[in-house]
Amino acid sequence: MTTTSNGKVCFDHAPPATRTKRPELTKRYNRKAVKLLLELEDWMEDQLRLIYACEPGDETPVDLFLDDILDNDEDKYEEYIKSKFETIQQPAQAFIDELLAKIKELNVDRKSRDSFG
Repeated sequence: MTTTSNGKVCFDHAPPATRTKRPELTKRYNRKAVKLLLELEDWMEDQLRLIYACEPGDETPVDLFLDDILDNDEDKYEEYIKSKFETIQQPAQAFIDELLAKIKELNVDRKSRDSFG
């Protein structure tokens, strides 16, 4: 910092650079991963409707959501899914096995799932 003869103060360092990049106001999502998750959710809903012979628009007796499954640790997926079928009479093991295989194919881990919002 220096003072000029007319009493003005001058700073020796350069002013901060102006921001040239616009701030991002929305989060960017991995569209392919989101598409795969949505397709899996649709598949789950379709399979549950087939198992329980539900009409489109009718609720299935099992409330099973992909987000809820993925909120668990990977080694707890099967236990969580089976807990949803405890009070249901119809066998759903084939559905559970196929669902677990599809989730594994997606290879969705907590870090990438958190980027979905």
